[in-house]
Amino acid sequence: MLLQLNSGIFYEFIKADEFFDDNPKRITIGAVEIGVNYVMIISSNAGLWAYNIGDTVEFTSVTPYRVIVSGGV
Repeated sequence: MLLQLNSGIFYEFIKADEFFDDNPKRITIGAVEIGVNYVMIISSNAGLWAYNIGDTVEFTSVTPYRVIVSGGV
């Protein structure tokens, strides 16, 4: 699935194996790695809300950014 980066949605990611830690680190799309499972957090471009979509994703490409759904949280 190709991520649409110019649609007013801000994407953040948490490594799936760190998601249940006390203070998991959120990273931006520029810091993701191919082959790592992430929990995807989407936010409004104004930062008013952030939503965990409930799935894990794995990047298969970073040029362009493509993901597959790899599981659930």
